[in-house]
Amino acid sequence: MQDSNPPLTTTKGGWRRWLMFAGIGVASCCVLSLLIGAFAPKTTSTSALNATQIVETTAISTVVSATAVPATAIPTTVLATEVPTAIPATAIPTVVPATEIPTEIPATAIPTLAPEPVVLQGKGDSIEDLNNPFGAALYQISGNKCSGYFGVTSLDSDGQQVDLVVNTTEVYNGVRPLDFGEKKTTRLEIKATCAWKITILPLTAMHVLTVPGQLSGTGDDVVMVRGAKADIAQVTGNKSSRYFGVFSYGQSGYDVLVNSTDVYDGKVIIPEGTLALEIKSVGDWNIAISAK
Repeated sequence: MQDSNPPLTTTKGGWRRWLMFAGIGVASCCVLSLLIGAFAPKTTSTSALNATQIVETTAISTVVSATAVPATAIPTTVLATEVPTAIPATAIPTVVPATEIPTEIPATAIPTLAPEPVVLQGKGDSIEDLNNPFGAALYQISGNKCSGYFGVTSLDSDGQQVDLVVNTTEVYNGVRPLDFGEKKTTRLEIKATCAWKITILPLTAMHVLTVPGQLSGTGDDVVMVRGAKADIAQVTGNKSSRYFGVFSYGQSGYDVLVNSTDVYDGKVIIPEGTLALEIKSVGDWNIAISAK
């Protein structure tokens, strides 16, 4: 049997044909590779894509988180307790307390001087203008050693009588109330034969009867009532059977307790709220007051 494929020869013409076929084959492979590379779809691994997306997403989230500031981190409204808009008064007071720098000097620190007693004196009849610095006050009156007539009348600014203060023909030395009522005395009319003296004193000059207790005196007087609440007074006086009167001044006004020309020894009720007693007497007297 004869072989159909002639054997390769190494002749010059045979080598040329073999090299040509080999070159064509190599060129064909290259072209085929280029074509395959050009038309094949580009692929990226799923793991690489996912990693890139995760990185980008995290970065974007970080930026977004940074741009949106949480309310708890930086509050939009400053609390008054954290940064006060007004300085507390306790920290820096705007006004100095009166207890530190007093606006007025207390009277106890520099006491004011009490007015001096007013003294009027003369002989015979006289009209005396009265400047009373005390308001309700006391007359201390003495005179008529010659045992003539001695009278003192108080007048208001209209010239009207306020009180018949003294009316006697005997030597006089006594204390009388001044302006215990609504009318105010501005002038005194004195009727006298001999020398006289009138002194205006504050209420602090009164004798004091402390309840429960008693007080004795002679002639006209004004007595302050202090202590417990007064109840009943045992009153004695007027042994010479002249005029004898006891009067009360207080919250209830003016009350007559005793009004007699006989020797007196009796009990009377002291009105509630009594502050002072006026005694009109020629001789000695005694008043004892019990407490409720």
